[in-house]
Amino acid sequence: YKYQGLYCWPRKGENDPDLYLGEFCDGRFHGYGAVFYCDGSFYKGQWQKDMQSGFGVQRWRSGAVYLGQWEDNKEHGHGVHYCPPID
Repeated sequence: YKYQGLYCWPRKGENDPDLYLGEFCDGRFHGYGAVFYCDGSFYKGQWQKDMQSGFGVQRWRSGAVYLGQWEDNKEHGHGVHYCPPID
């Protein structure tokens, strides 16, 4: 059963929740979606059974970015890293 929606969950010790906006299948993140973390980092891209799998972009709080292929929540295959300069 596929549907689209919004899911929020608290992060221990934080006032703001993390949230997922996108497609679900059988109650899991599946298809295209985005997670926005309360620390300002995010992932936008493809999901498979709650795991980052397929093409996506991850931006970390530091400003570092990875744009490319993912498999089981890990960078996998072709992709590009960007790391901002350190002051």
